[in-house]
Amino acid sequence: MVKCCVVGCSSGYYKNNTEKITQFSVPKDEKLRAIWARAIPRDNFILSEKHFVCSKHFHEDEIIRFWQSGTIQIPYKQFKLKIGAVPSIFPGPKYLSKTLKRRKDPAIRKFDVPSKKIKLSIPNNLPNYVDENVDVLEQCSNVNNLFNEIANHDNLSSIIKWPFTLSDSNNDVKEQSYNFVSLSSGDSFPIVEKAIKVSNSGTITFGIFGKEISNTIINITPGENIYSFAENIKEFEKLSVCYGGPRAEEFPNFSSNLCTKSTTGRLKHNQCIQVVKIGSSSCIRCARLRNVLYMQKLRINSNKQKLIQLSPTKRNASFRRIKNNLQKNFNRAKKKVTDLKLELNNVQKEMSKISDYSIKEKIDLCENINESQKTLILECFTASKVKNTKNRRYSDNWLMLCLLFNIRSPSAYKYLRNSALLPLPHPKTVRRHLSLIKSTCGFDEDFLKILAKKVDKMNSKEKHGVLLFDSINLRKSIHVNSSNLTYLGLEDYGNDIPHAGHKEYADHALVFMFQSLGSNFYQTIGCFASKSEVKGVVLAKLVLKAIILLNNIGIIIDGIVCDGASTNRKMWSELGINGTQEGMKNYFEHPTIPNKRVYAFSDFIHLFKCVRNRLYNNKNLRLHSDSESVAWGYYKEVFKEDIKHPANLRIIPRITLQHLDLFPMAKMRVRLCTQVFSMSMAKAMRYYKSKNCLMLKGSDETANFTEFWNNLFDNLNRNLPWQGLKIDDSEGFQNLKDALYYIDCWENEMLCGNISTAEFLTNQTAEGLRVTLNSTIDLSKYLLETCD
Repeated sequence: MVKCCVVGCSSGYYKNNTEKITQFSVPKDEKLRAIWARAIPRDNFILSEKHFVCSKHFHEDEIIRFWQSGTIQIPYKQFKLKIGAVPSIFPGPKYLSKTLKRRKDPAIRKFDVPSKKIKLSIPNNLPNYVDENVDVLEQCSNVNNLFNEIANHDNLSSIIKWPFTLSDSNNDVKEQSYNFVSLSSGDSFPIVEKAIKVSNSGTITFGIFGKEISNTIINITPGENIYSFAENIKEFEKLSVCYGGPRAEEFPNFSSNLCTKSTTGRLKHNQCIQVVKIGSSSCIRCARLRNVLYMQKLRINSNKQKLIQLSPTKRNASFRRIKNNLQKNFNRAKKKVTDLKLELNNVQKEMSKISDYSIKEKIDLCENINESQKTLILECFTASKVKNTKNRRYSDNWLMLCLLFNIRSPSAYKYLRNSALLPLPHPKTVRRHLSLIKSTCGFDEDFLKILAKKVDKMNSKEKHGVLLFDSINLRKSIHVNSSNLTYLGLEDYGNDIPHAGHKEYADHALVFMFQSLGSNFYQTIGCFASKSEVKGVVLAKLVLKAIILLNNIGIIIDGIVCDGASTNRKMWSELGINGTQEGMKNYFEHPTIPNKRVYAFSDFIHLFKCVRNRLYNNKNLRLHSDSESVAWGYYKEVFKEDIKHPANLRIIPRITLQHLDLFPMAKMRVRLCTQVFSMSMAKAMRYYKSKNCLMLKGSDETANFTEFWNNLFDNLNRNLPWQGLKIDDSEGFQNLKDALYYIDCWENEMLCGNISTAEFLTNQTAEGLRVTLNSTIDLSKYLLETCD
């Protein structure tokens, strides 16, 4: 039960208390709540929103007991307080309570007379017409008014048919009034349609649906006696009133600036004139309200900005103005297009007059224009001389550029041709020329001749590079070439492998690519179709042949790069590469250049994933016998602790369940691996351990392991020139040597029997890391000393 918080007040404390008291909650406004706290006499008490103060502590005029609409009053079940009301009546001494002093209404103060009894000095010899102590106001009051006639009439219902009630005002002025009402049928209950209020001051007020209306609008002169007042009621009853527009349920989101909900349940315009012609139920503004609200609803649903409601005349004028502006803009744009076309025709005429010989002379004088740009300029001048585009002929150099451009980006080629920015041939012409190109497996000698022209324009640094090769899976299929009756989709090594059969379906493709170390240039140089992966012996022969062919056109191969597949490891052994500690050899001799080494590299990203997968599959790794285990479970515990925090407060916000519960395809994704072996993961592991997380006890070795692989990945992942190793960069080379020492010590612990084989990396991974790190150090020093 709600109890009053005032000291000494028993409201709400006794169940048998039948006194009807209303409990008012403490206001939520902090300023007003502070005023209440100062007004309530209670020491060491903090007033909060959960406390209540009963109606005994408020003055009567501060409590709202009725809902009032015009002349109608309905009592509230739960009384309310006026805005700004403060408790001021308290039990105990009188000085605790405060009398409420409020100024009267200005209209009342103007005619207010102090209610004091005035003593008159009257000579003794005058007749005693009045008493010495007399109230002047009582003698001056006017008793002959309409209010008194209604109050004193014995049979009022025979003259006035409307029901009426007697009510008192709620303000400081003691005023009584008779309220005469005319009811109409509503949805559930009768509603007050018209009302007339007669106050004891003699004023008569007319109202329609709870709103006051002036008697001048309805053209009714208030009567001075009860019979003329009855005529006023009859005239008022004959008037037709506006019942409003659409029902409020049809437009629940109506704007209060436009209309309001009336007592009839309908929406009425804020400028409604209340009185309409006989036979009509709505005024002109309320009648148009439905269309206005419907258009607003459509604009809101279509997410368009609300438009200002204009009259039909203004709306049409606005549309005409917009149409005229659009027409003017269109005419300006049309004239501008016409002028540009004339200017283009003039330029084309001038270009057609220039001879090809003079164009070539001027182009040759420009030193900053390359051969491709010169070909483009010549082709543009040639196209300007052709009147019929179907008879256009293209030069061989321009056709070659168009073929390469279409291969690189067909969508960009189509866009430039459709916009007529360049004189490009039709895509059908491009495809026809491409179909004439002989495309077979193996190393194409014609292609190498074209590549040789590109190499001749390279500097000495750009000619150094590495040979990359990898095998990809293919879907088995076969296709018959009807022009030469050959089959496509079978094994095909070209002319590079003698006695190679073509009887089996090809399901793998081996691709060779050259990557320059001095620039961003890269180019595929050959591909081979095979059943399963190419054998290691055959792969070694193809690698040597590719190095020889590239050397013949001026390209120097300094290294080969492949992944850790078993066929690639067999190819390493055929070339004499060994990744063990005892017989470490990370290079082989160049087949054509004496004393030239070709270094072997294993794809470090692939090795990085192999380390992660080894830890995920075995769950635990150990670096040496005295150290703690490197456990995959610690990464999961860090994730569980981290997701307890909001996203903007997490240390590792990028880590998800996909990083920790790996499915087969997730094991191949590089991003999921690098984000687990990251510096943020190591810091998060140390932080949550410092916060006394019991499940991370003993995770120091796992944090160090994570930090080591993160640093090693950063050392080998140098993308920009300023990040690369330099001659005097002893720290960078030392980091790579420390990584080699780390892996060798770990393997020695396994060889000595201090840790099990399952607690170490696989032999292929360890050998790949050792060869790659040694090759990185040796090749970097060779390039810095020789080519710098």
